[in-house]
Amino acid sequence: MKVYHCVLGIGYYTAIDLARRNARVILACRNTQTANAAAAQMRMQTGNENIVVQELDLSLLKSVRKFANIIMEQESRLDILVNNAGTAGSVRSCILRTVSMVNCV
Repeated sequence: MKVYHCVLGIGYYTAIDLARRNARVILACRNTQTANAAAAQMRMQTGNENIVVQELDLSLLKSVRKFANIIMEQESRLDILVNNAGTAGSVRSCILRTVSMVNCV
């Protein structure tokens, strides 16, 4: 099983490559609507039906905890974790978040 934060760019193509190798791929993204569209396209391109979407906002501890609990409950193992998440926004909005984000300052 592999977990990614990707719906385009290098993360998308990394997920495609692993899906072509028959990996189980979990797209962990804030916007599940966009991620579901990306997953459908990946399934078409690779023939791998084992691509799923989970909601995850890395800037919110509550979201991270929920995601971690889902993974621990539903998956027997985690082989590879690719963190392809970037950050954007003002310093003020970063301060208001519950997690100190590395790329904010």
